[in-house]
Amino acid sequence: MSADLQAQLTKIEGDVGRLEKLMLDDLAKRGEQITKHGVANEKTASSIDKHGNEILTLRNEAKQLKLDKEKLEGRLDKIELNGKHRSGGKRVNHIREIAKKAHAHLKLTSSGGAPQYRMTLTAEESRAVSSIMHRKAVVMDDAAVGVLDDTIFEPEHVILPRRELVIRDLFGKRTVDGDTYIHRTQTRRNQLYTELSASAVATATAIFVDSIAGMFVGQVLTINQGDADEEDVTIAAFPGGLEITISALANNQPEDAPATSDRFIPTAEAQIKPFGKLAFANVTCIVETIATLMEATRQQLMDVRELEALIRDEMRYTLAFNKEHQYLSGSGTTPELQGICTNAAVATYVQTTDPKAQAGDTWLDAILKAMDTADESEIAPTAVVLHKTDWVQIVTIKGSDAHYIWRMVQVDGPIARVWGTPCVKTRNLNEGEFLTSDFRRTVRLLDREQGAFAMTESHGDNFATNTITMRLEDRECLAFRRADGIVKGTFDGNPDGS
Repeated sequence: MSADLQAQLTKIEGDVGRLEKLMLDDLAKRGEQITKHGVANEKTASSIDKHGNEILTLRNEAKQLKLDKEKLEGRLDKIELNGKHRSGGKRVNHIREIAKKAHAHLKLTSSGGAPQYRMTLTAEESRAVSSIMHRKAVVMDDAAVGVLDDTIFEPEHVILPRRELVIRDLFGKRTVDGDTYIHRTQTRRNQLYTELSASAVATATAIFVDSIAGMFVGQVLTINQGDADEEDVTIAAFPGGLEITISALANNQPEDAPATSDRFIPTAEAQIKPFGKLAFANVTCIVETIATLMEATRQQLMDVRELEALIRDEMRYTLAFNKEHQYLSGSGTTPELQGICTNAAVATYVQTTDPKAQAGDTWLDAILKAMDTADESEIAPTAVVLHKTDWVQIVTIKGSDAHYIWRMVQVDGPIARVWGTPCVKTRNLNEGEFLTSDFRRTVRLLDREQGAFAMTESHGDNFATNTITMRLEDRECLAFRRADGIVKGTFDGNPDGS
């Protein structure tokens, strides 16, 4: 297998060499065009850009293959040192030999819709692999065939992510093809919904509804949700028909007022089932352009081959950093994006005003209670966003015995976690504030154009000074699907609750 990876590396290196030669030819052609006409034609610029991107992609693939090769060889060497496995008095081939033998039978199969690699082994080899690798291998009898799923052939099962999470990773994404996009934001979600079939006066202890399907004694109904006269009542009994005995109403309630609940019970066969209700509002999102410019002399770009790639990398970082600021704090007024923290519909959690807060609560307690607030809106948080300085203060919290508290703060490879939940650390959030949500359910990134790169000598006095201006731009916007499912929290006091 290591030889196969080396063969792939050799092929990629050959492809990179070929593309680099083509790119050098294009650069020379561009220099001739600039000398002759004052500007390179669009076809040449596009070819340079294309070859540059292909080289970058191949180099990334080569880097990944080298890492995979090193991991595989290290793992096999480690397993080989664990000794030999014996079964039935016969010596079993060590894992490297088994892998070589089985590699010819490697095939891609599907289990539950998820593709995975399967390695076919003899029963004896399956027992050996299970013993040495502590991996599941199905064995029925000595004549049967064992199957080892998700083996060392599939690197994604053994290699952790190699970078920290960023805000953009959290969002659901969709490609759009216009400057504006009309999306639907959810304004209501009721698991059980019916309406009053007759008006009811304050102090009444009975109401009539269109349906009692799914209701039960002890259930809390919300009457007239979203109205000034909204109130909760508890079901006491079902006298008959569509009448419900309830705790006394506090307000007059009109006919057709909604009666809703966040739960229901099953109904019998052939009986009416309970209705739920979702409500949406159409919102128009404007795709905004976020761009950055940089300059370099023509001589620098021609004399230093790596300079253009270096400048592009810096431009990508600059653009990503400032887009992240827009994701969090954009005002929503063109040309800015609508940010999360500035969205009025986002829920808030303030440690000082939380009725559930207790004396001595730490910042970790505040994060957990904010996550509970999000969960109350039926959005189970899958991520926490913190300022990097706040993260440092949290991970350095010490107990009364001066030891660090690591139980609820972990680092899983490059991915930080708080209360077992992935954490994004950023300097684009205000210190003392944090966010938590299932961002894929609550926010969608609408992508119109990514990484559009262009160069010109026609900007300002570029032609006279032999200067080339480079531009990198993205076009996108944020669409909020359930802004109320995002919680913006504010810390209070010291991280350790003192």
